[in-house]
Amino acid sequence: MITVLWTVVLLTLMAMMVMTLSRTQTHLARRFADSTVAEAAADSAINLTLLRLSAHEPGLLTGALANSTGLPEFVQRISVSVQREAERVDLNAAGAGTLTACFLSTGVTPEEARSRAARVIDWRDADDVAGPGGAESAEYRAAGLGYGPRNAPFQSAGELRRVLGLDNIDISTLSRFTVYTHESDSQDTADDGSFRCMGARRAGATSSVLIGEVVRIRACSIERVRLCRVAVVRLTGSSRNPFQIFLWRTSTTSVE
Repeated sequence: MITVLWTVVLLTLMAMMVMTLSRTQTHLARRFADSTVAEAAADSAINLTLLRLSAHEPGLLTGALANSTGLPEFVQRISVSVQREAERVDLNAAGAGTLTACFLSTGVTPEEARSRAARVIDWRDADDVAGPGGAESAEYRAAGLGYGPRNAPFQSAGELRRVLGLDNIDISTLSRFTVYTHESDSQDTADDGSFRCMGARRAGATSSVLIGEVVRIRACSIERVRLCRVAVVRLTGSSRNPFQIFLWRTSTTSVE
C-alpha cells in the first residue's frame, strides 16, 4: 500500500513537472514570436522612414527629427526618432579645440578637458608619442591596463570608454559623439565646439535636403515586447544605391 502511495506521489510530481515545463516552453515560444514580430516591425519602420527622408516628404523633418513619431501602419505600435549625426562630434575628425570644448561642457575643469582631448587624439593617431596631458602606451602600462591606445580611428563612440581615464564616462556624454560623419569643424574653436557638442544644428542643417548626410534612426516597439532597433545610414542620393548603411542592429542604449 505504501509503495502504491509513493508511486502515485511520484507520478503526480512528474506530471506537475511536465506541465510546468510545457508552460515555460509555451511562454518562451510566445516571447520569441513577439520579439521576432517586434524586430520585423521596427526594421520596417526604419525602412519606411528612410524612404520618406529620401523623398523629402513635406513635414517629416520638422516632426521626426525633433520628436518620436508613432507609425500606425504596423501591427505593433512603433516609436521612431531621427537625428542628424552631424549634430554630434566625430571622434576621428574633431580637433583639439572642439574636443576640449565638448568635454568642458560636461562640467570638468579646463585642465581635465584639455587632457581628455589630448588622450582622445593620442588614441587615434598613428604615433606613440603622448601630447601634453595625453596618454600613449607607457601611460596605459603605468595605469596597470593590459592594452594601449588603438593608434587608429575609433570604431564606435562607445570605444571612448577605453581611453585612459574615461572608463566611467556617462551615456549623456557618450551620446554627444559619433564616428560616422568624418566631419571636422573648420575653425575648431571653443565656441564652435560647445555649439556642436550640445547637439545644436549647424547653419543650413534645417534644410529638408539630407543628401550626403548621415542620420540615426531609432525604432522602438512600445507594446508587449520592449525592443529597439537603431540604424545609422548615409543618404547618398544615388538611385542605384540610395543608402550607405553603417550600423543596423538591436540596441539597448543611445550610443553605438
